[in-house]
Amino acid sequence: MWAAVRDCPTSCTDKERVSASTIQKTLPLIMKGKGISMQLDASYENNPDKKAEHPKIRQTGNPLEKGAERILQANKNLFEYIVEDVPSLALR
Repeated sequence: MWAAVRDCPTSCTDKERVSASTIQKTLPLIMKGKGISMQLDASYENNPDKKAEHPKIRQTGNPLEKGAERILQANKNLFEYIVEDVPSLALR
């Protein structure tokens, strides 16, 4: 099938590229793969041990304040603008 697709000029339509024998050969394989995929999906949905979890990360303080502090370390001239967004920095 892929050779036929590669060799077909761009003006070919999908109906011209795929023959009935190709469909008969490949459709059962596609359906089998789809069935396996559905089984895997079901095994993940039904098993809580396989479900994805967010990473366990350490959080310290307010991330907005931390980010503002890092910006000020790089450029102290931005203080008056950053305090507008993070007023708690003015209290320090």
